[in-house]
Amino acid sequence: MRLVLATRNAHKAREFATLLAPHEIVPLPGDVELPPETGETFEANAREKALAAARATGLPAIADDSGIEAAALGGAPGVRSARYAGEHATDEENLAKLLREAPAGSPLAYVCALVLAEPRGGVAPAGGAPAGGAPAGGAPAGGAPAGGAPGGGAPAGGAPAGGAPGGGAPGGGAPGGGPPAGGADAVVVHAVEGRCTGTLDADPRGDGGFGYDPAFLPDDLTDGRTMAELEPHEKDAISHRGRAARALLACLGA
Repeated sequence: MRLVLATRNAHKAREFATLLAPHEIVPLPGDVELPPETGETFEANAREKALAAARATGLPAIADDSGIEAAALGGAPGVRSARYAGEHATDEENLAKLLREAPAGSPLAYVCALVLAEPRGGVAPAGGAPAGGAPAGGAPAGGAPAGGAPGGGAPAGGAPAGGAPGGGAPGGGAPGGGPPAGGADAVVVHAVEGRCTGTLDADPRGDGGFGYDPAFLPDDLTDGRTMAELEPHEKDAISHRGRAARALLACLGA
């Protein structure tokens, strides 16, 4: 299936191209404007971006919203992870603020909400099969709270998120049908969540990954490496995005 990826983040684009194989990830056209991330939950933001991309392109679209939750900060920075130190803060500035405000060794959780939306009525991809793969709707959201059980408290494939029929609005999102844009209406088909728990390391290190990875010690490993020190395939196996992607692939029957 051809899936438009509703992001301008090159790091995420590279990761999803691998994680969602054999599906083809199509870059978001330059003239498509994504809505601001004003939702109170990761899923609410991901829904709005996926719906906007599906409406504008007339193709199935996926979007994620992800970030880090620090138990010592009541779940912050959460949905503001990318803007924690300011609206245009760099990864380094955001990480430095987290290290100032949360104690070393305190529990963290990476969270990724991943949403698939398609034009209402579906799209026939190149193979001729209907897009979406399964009826809209999902099971209750899974995963453990920040600082929960090792590995995110859910199977490695992640957990369904949402619970409302496709086009619903859990987490404060707008109804999936919404006002049409770009000449097409759209509906949410699948919403899933992936989590990865760990602890905060006071000594950031590693050249891989991005965001808060240099100071994130995943619970899944016991060798003291941060997420930024892992090989790409090692990170994909345990990361929040990896788990969310496998949950979506399961929904699509891939």
